[in-house]
Amino acid sequence: MIRFIPPAQLETRAARLIDVREYPEFAAAAIVGSVLVPLSTIEKKAEDWKKTAGIVLICRSGRRALDAAQRLEKIGFTDLAVLEGGVEAGGGGAQEHDPSGEARGDGKRLARHGCHQDDR
Repeated sequence: MIRFIPPAQLETRAARLIDVREYPEFAAAAIVGSVLVPLSTIEKKAEDWKKTAGIVLICRSGRRALDAAQRLEKIGFTDLAVLEGGVEAGGGGAQEHDPSGEARGDGKRLARHGCHQDDR
């Protein structure tokens, strides 16, 4: 079963945070602690993940994250959640970046960081 969690619950949920957007979107702003795994690679990357571990899927608005959750559910993953509203909803505290690198927002969970791609 796929659950939907509001941004306010993101900080209290102990789960792997997977961002399924593409690299340019992720590089511009991402949820702190999330790992980039583009939707097109989700099934391949998931081969190395524990199927019972908690996973929260993130995208811009929630559509791609739901698609990813459905794909993972089909291959046996059992503890899946989608961040309601995605990064657009603020991820529990939005911090977006303009081209100069200046941050805007409160920065609790959304920030520009080292653009961690999951290479596993």
